[in-house]
Amino acid sequence: MDTRHDRLVEELAGRLQPVRPLQDPARRTALWLGAALAIGLVLATRLAMIGLDGRGDQADIWLAALGGALTAVTAAYAAFATSVPGRSPAWSLLPVPPAILWIGASGLGCLRAWFVPPAQSAELHEPVHCLSFLVCVSVPLSLLIVAMLRRACPLRPNLTAALAGLAVAGAAATLLVPFHPHETTATDLLVHAGVVAGVIGLNTLAGGRLLSRGSAWGLGSISLAVWVEACDPNPASKFTAGVSDKPPFVGDRAITAPGDLQSRQLDYSLSAGWFALSCRRAMSERSMSLKERLRGLKSLAGPFAPFDAGATPDDPRGLFETWLSEAIDRGIPEAHAMTLSTVDEQGYPDARVLILKNVDADGWHFASTTLSPKGRQIAARPRAALTFYWQPLGRQVRLRGPVVEMGREICEADFLARPIGSRAGALLARQSDVLVSDAALDAGLAEQRRRIEADPSTVSPTWAVYAVKPDEVEFWQADEERRHTRVRYRQEHHGGWTRVRLWP
Repeated sequence: MDTRHDRLVEELAGRLQPVRPLQDPARRTALWLGAALAIGLVLATRLAMIGLDGRGDQADIWLAALGGALTAVTAAYAAFATSVPGRSPAWSLLPVPPAILWIGASGLGCLRAWFVPPAQSAELHEPVHCLSFLVCVSVPLSLLIVAMLRRACPLRPNLTAALAGLAVAGAAATLLVPFHPHETTATDLLVHAGVVAGVIGLNTLAGGRLLSRGSAWGLGSISLAVWVEACDPNPASKFTAGVSDKPPFVGDRAITAPGDLQSRQLDYSLSAGWFALSCRRAMSERSMSLKERLRGLKSLAGPFAPFDAGATPDDPRGLFETWLSEAIDRGIPEAHAMTLSTVDEQGYPDARVLILKNVDADGWHFASTTLSPKGRQIAARPRAALTFYWQPLGRQVRLRGPVVEMGREICEADFLARPIGSRAGALLARQSDVLVSDAALDAGLAEQRRRIEADPSTVSPTWAVYAVKPDEVEFWQADEERRHTRVRYRQEHHGGWTRVRLWP
């Protein structure tokens, strides 16, 4: 069995592929913008061949285009930056100034077009319009940027997806300007704003689920259906015979004829159905997302100092004090923190993190009130286990043995050495009781503070210092190749210790 297992491990190890590191956010932004420009030009050329030509000559439109372009660049960079672990979410504020410029200039253009009617109607020669262009450009750009972001497994998927949607909307609106009719109506600008809001919203909802490692059906299915519908060069082919073949969303004309409206409603209903189904599937796959993220986290990366198991002292206390001192000197936060494990009255294990008070011939010391759950568990079953872990050093110490309560003099000295807030909480003696309100907690602590201030020598009669006197101690030194070094001490009846090596 071991031989077959080893062969399987070797076979699987041979199939491992190196993971490519993520590119710099600026480089990924440049790659996406290059692809966006190419996609926009190809689609614009296709639409221009069937009549969408000319360029907007209004100053506010070009100012809005500048704001849209800057928004696309900064929002794309912010999306890629926030997708990198460790980067501050403050990067999400980067596209705010250009977005304000974009919205302000677009608003001015809308007001101008509203109060100053255009000299000529914004007619298009063929049934292709700016709505189709914006959708045709936004769909592939959305899929591309989400695909580029998905590999990074962003920690804030919704924020990153919203920034990606803002980048896509800015890029699409900017690419539309050179191919827009000469005269722009207020209705056109309102339609543009609606499409932009829809792009950002769809990317935030569907893209956020994709970036959470959810189902790819959501954004893909609805995007494909909308893209095929919008990019159809001859929408009139779907029209019912005998009705108007004028394109929707042009100037102040009606949207569509009834037959065309029913056809489009059917297409969008199917797309929405796929999207709803995919969202349900994505919710069921969210547990897989956590599994994948945990699988991708590094552990025991090292490097770690070598540990000579043959040079260990005869008594485990000396080795523990050496390791603890090295952890403190290394600057490891709360190096004296440890996990205390006990057993309750039903036999269930219970664990919590405490602070080590001292180590001496009596054992490893910690303090608590005797009325707490751990105090009652120790009174019923006076045995416990302690676990220390110093991650930067790759070291772990486990010990277990009987627990004894120290004398009152030691307990009182420990209580009086605690901060006044800790003493007030201990005097309340309500640990782990049900808390009805914060007001009750504040009132109780304030009352005990006044009691301490009136008599600083006040000591809780239930405060106790415990000592775990171990009969077994294990030292564990990590190794990057999982060739860990383990040394176990066991106390003999005559009081001495025997130590052995353990398999990793």
